[in-house]
Amino acid sequence: MLIMEAFGKGLVVEPFLETIIMAGAIIDDHGTEEQKNEILEPTISGEMQLALAYAEPQSRFNLEDVVTEAKADGDEYILNGYKSVVMNGPASNKLIISARTSGSQFDKSGISLFVVNSDTDGLNKTNYKTVMEEEPQTLR
Repeated sequence: MLIMEAFGKGLVVEPFLETIIMAGAIIDDHGTEEQKNEILEPTISGEMQLALAYAEPQSRFNLEDVVTEAKADGDEYILNGYKSVVMNGPASNKLIISARTSGSQFDKSGISLFVVNSDTDGLNKTNYKTVMEEEPQTLR
């Protein structure tokens, strides 16, 4: 809370919540050592921005309601689905995308997180403004 109060005094407009608190904490807690080394330092220095793509139109922000699918294709995965309200999406270099690797729509297990470069071919993005002048995006 102390940090947020200091940000308020200085009118900091950086995407601290989206990049550091949400996405950065996920990498720190669950990422591989390679991901931590590649992502966290440039994120903390401000060279890289992250966004967390977890909400889906039908989910109403229920983290377990995931229909975006991830299908194995050799050593990689192909993601297919729709994410809404991706805060800091337009400015991000990398996205953390939730997708289902097993189970059905409301299962607690079978949801995986994927780090995806924001400029990946086939990733369709639509930016828009909120009432608060924030700029999230939708992903397909």
